[in-house]
Order: sequence, then C-alpha cells, then structure tokens
Amino acid sequence: MKAHKITNPLAVGQIAPLIIKFSQRVQETSGLFNGIVYESIYAYAARVAQFGGDKAEFWVALDGDKPVGFAIWRVMDLPHIGKVYCDALYNDTRNQKAISGLYSEFIEFGKRHRALIYQFDAINEKVGEHFKHVLSKLGVECVDSGAKNYIGRKV
Repeated sequence: MKAHKITNPLAVGQIAPLIIKFSQRVQETSGLFNGIVYESIYAYAARVAQFGGDKAEFWVALDGDKPVGFAIWRVMDLPHIGKVYCDALYNDTRNQKAISGLYSEFIEFGKRHRALIYQFDAINEKVGEHFKHVLSKLGVECVDSGAKNYIGRKV
C-alpha cells in the first residue's frame, strides 16, 4: 500500500467520496455543533494541497489505484513549539495496512520539522487508541492528554 502527497488542489475532487464519508462520521459523532461540514473539509484539503508548502500537507492512501484514506497535518503555530498536528485522518477500509503509509508519513513530517511532540485528533476513543498503538510501533509514545473539548451553540 502506498501514500501519495497531494499538491494539486484540482486532485482533491478525486477523493470527494472519502471526504463526504469523513464528514458524515464527524456529524454522527458531534452533530452540527461541530461546525465541520463536507464543504469546509473539502475547502481545507484544497487549501492545504495548494498553499500548504512544507508546513501543512494533505496525503491520500492508495490500495492499488483506489483511494482508501486520507490525512491532513501541519506544523502547529505559536504558542505551540516543536509540535506537529494531525487534525484529520480517515480510513475507508478495515484493512489497516492500506493506510499504514499515512502514519509513517506523519512521523517523517515531524522529523523534517524537528518536532518532538506529535498531536492528533481522533473522531472517537477507538480510533484514538488505534492511532496511539500504531504511533507507538513507530517510536512515538502517546498519552491521553486529559484535555476535554467542549462545543457550545448559542440558542
């Protein structure tokens, strides 16, 4: 299985079905309170592909020629130092080997930026535990930060 960095914003449309599925999972988890919808994820991916340069990257996992997952990560800005952040990771298959390249590329991204801290968002605890497990195999020990994320909506 391989991972491919996307730098052409027009190519993002080729994985639109995956972005739709990811946005649906986000909605199932937190509903409309989250403020993340298909259109905003698509726009974010296109922006990262076109303008991310070496500070933000959009990657797609391929099983043969078929896209099966994607990830977006970036170097965190101040006040964070020495930290890279993966804020979107989606796997459309139960085959974890299909997206293994995404995890490896995230680690390499951190190394290129001399990051000592890797942070990620997970859509639920199960995904978070899996991400922790895979990163541990790649030499990054993760702990639950204990931070709680709250979303409010003016009524």
